Amino acid sequence: MNSKEYWDNAAGNKKFTVPPDLSLLKRLLRHDAVILDFGCGYGRILGELKKSGYLKLYGSDISPKMIEEASREFPDAVFKVNDGTEIPFEDSFFDCVILFAVLTCLPEDAAQEKLISEISRVLKPEGILYIGDFMINTDERNYKRYENILKRNLPFPYGVFEVEGNVFLRHHSREWLEELTCPFREIMFRESVFTTMNGHESAGFYYIGEKISLAF
Repeated sequence: MNSKEYWDNAAGNKKFTVPPDLSLLKRLLRHDAVILDFGCGYGRILGELKKSGYLKLYGSDISPKMIEEASREFPDAVFKVNDGTEIPFEDSFFDCVILFAVLTCLPEDAAQEKLISEISRVLKPEGILYIGDFMINTDERNYKRYENILKRNLPFPYGVFEVEGNVFLRHHSREWLEELTCPFREIMFRESVFTTMNGHESAGFYYIGEKISLAF
């Protein structure tokens, strides 16, 4: 099962659980900011943004079924299906890109790097990237899942594990996140604990960064 099929199957059945803390974001963004929720799913975070007074809202997801659900719920927002790493919008279009529980769906370094490059492309100079995702855990259950991947000699870094449907997900180290987000100036990094879609607790993090604009 590929990622598109996995998330199509999840549409209408799974509820996303990483809580969007918008307190700092609201201090950084005007209410006329153009915001993209990449990996928007059924539009949960867009709903929170709308409640907070943001109206120029865009969503994109790999799952057409998720996009259908989000479009019904939020008809005033603009939605587009994506292929997982390419963002179907023009250069320097957004003031902010939100990326919640998306990196976890991209187990390979190269795929994550491509997505971050795309985010940098579609962000305006000094645009904001807001990430909420999962970190590597040290409990026995997760340790066994990570080690199982290493024992199979699969081409993934430590922190990747397999779920039903032969789908691979990833938890992240702080070191990798620092390397991955090097095109951005870190404004905030905060560790947290999240509940997963399947009801387990996991280490997590919030990150906010500002796009570094090169001066010529």
